[in-house]
Amino acid sequence: MHVRRLLNRSISWTGYELGKVPDHPGRDYLEDIRHLIGIPSLVFDVGANEGQSVTEFMSAFPHTQIHSFEPFSEAFQSLEKTAAPFPGVRVNRMALGAKRGQADLFFNSNSVTNSLLPTAREAAGFSDQAEAMQTQGSVAVPVTTLDDYCKEQRISRIDLLKIDTQGFELRVLQGGDAMLATKQVRSIFLELNLVSLYEGQSRPGETVDFLFDHGYRLVGLYHSHYQNSRFIKWCDGLFIAE
Repeated sequence: MHVRRLLNRSISWTGYELGKVPDHPGRDYLEDIRHLIGIPSLVFDVGANEGQSVTEFMSAFPHTQIHSFEPFSEAFQSLEKTAAPFPGVRVNRMALGAKRGQADLFFNSNSVTNSLLPTAREAAGFSDQAEAMQTQGSVAVPVTTLDDYCKEQRISRIDLLKIDTQGFELRVLQGGDAMLATKQVRSIFLELNLVSLYEGQSRPGETVDFLFDHGYRLVGLYHSHYQNSRFIKWCDGLFIAE
């Protein structure tokens, strides 16, 4: 404290003083998760693609257990290779949705834009690489729900639920209604689309309202992508159970 007073006195002529930087969620979601809920023991990676998030999570939380979900066969093969060095990662070649069954997965030129929803006509106008969203075809894939999967695997708590399903996020949440209603999911990190990229995509307000009704609050926004430096096209949001 004595050193602090001396430093404050020496810089007081500038009009500034030393102070504690307040906690401010929204800069680094992994650090925010660590600060808000601690190191997660179990992570669900829904829409894992080729394992980009697996690499990120394992780097930040080396002892975390991860259940990854990716229905597209080519991306799943890459996911398996990415996950192979990590014994705590379980990969599932399936999608999560609002109900069990099968659904058509629309696969595009770039697999990160694949979705269980068809690409919207106006999507090209919002994408920096319009060709990435050009649909190449569709394939039927298995779908289960978050609630059913957790029941079958006897999972009673998820520390972090990450969802990146290209407009399908609300359906994934709806399939986990029971887990969310009882706060068995501690935090949720998902993509919010603010422009029309997919037909029938969930609107940000609908997703936020659903989570609000289940007792989750938005604590930070991350990875914002802008249209002509004017408005946000999409971003990620971190929600924490009250």
